[in-house]
Amino acid sequence: MLHAKPNMPPFTGDYVRCCAYSYDGELLATASDDYTVRVWNAKTGKLQQTLEGFSNWVYIVAFSRTHLLMATDHKHIRIWDVITGSLVETLIPNSNAWIADISLSYDGTKLAADFNETIGFWGILPRPLDQWKYRISPEPTGASHG
Repeated sequence: MLHAKPNMPPFTGDYVRCCAYSYDGELLATASDDYTVRVWNAKTGKLQQTLEGFSNWVYIVAFSRTHLLMATDHKHIRIWDVITGSLVETLIPNSNAWIADISLSYDGTKLAADFNETIGFWGILPRPLDQWKYRISPEPTGASHG
């Protein structure tokens, strides 16, 4: 359980592996062993959304500046619009991928993932006239290190 401040309800859920604040500090996301991501109001502690669809424990969660939430269970990267709660995209770097980490660029236009001794990159670009819909490039560009 996480407590935002005294006299507030606790943030509850299964074992929490990771948490992240939204850039505006209004939301807190928790990644859990119950295969979910929960999005909380960081001021009141009230549960806002439960995001599902993973087939394993969720290890990593990150917010973009544009209200997108990324999370991974080491096999998939799922991306949600936290304003609507809708799933925007599911990325699978390759069938044998073991995603060790994900990171977003400061401006929120690029997603990087570390998997199988490879760094993959995806562009996340807003479409004109629709600020809450995002186009995600279908394939990562990668550079093996070694």
